[in-house]
Amino acid sequence: MAIRLTSLNRTQVKKVIQLAESKAEKVTLENITRPDDPSIDGTADPELQQLVTEIDRLPLPAKNELMTLMWLGMGTIDNDQESWAELLHAAQEERINDVPERLALMPHLHEYLHRGLERISLTRKMHLPYADGSSRCAS
Repeated sequence: MAIRLTSLNRTQVKKVIQLAESKAEKVTLENITRPDDPSIDGTADPELQQLVTEIDRLPLPAKNELMTLMWLGMGTIDNDQESWAELLHAAQEERINDVPERLALMPHLHEYLHRGLERISLTRKMHLPYADGSSRCAS
């Protein structure tokens, strides 16, 4: 049985990836141009705050899937339904309150989410619903 996202949709994942890419580019550029600037701690970073807000808007089941998708992209689990289900269950059991902050602070979140989606599509064509309720298969 293939991995299937049930709480996240294509639009939500793409938005998080886009915001994470924007945050990563800004942090990398600032760290290169001003490596000793103590103000670069993320607390006043509008890109980081926007990413946290976007993740925080997701319902808890979608946050758990996003975390599990990231772990899949990191190579933490195999891309099979059993491994996915076990890790998703672990994410649900933890009931982590700071999921948005933890995810937003991952330096390579956008890369992990991209890889996670790629690994899902290796097992079958990815079927993600769009925000309007329609669905299409992504290759």
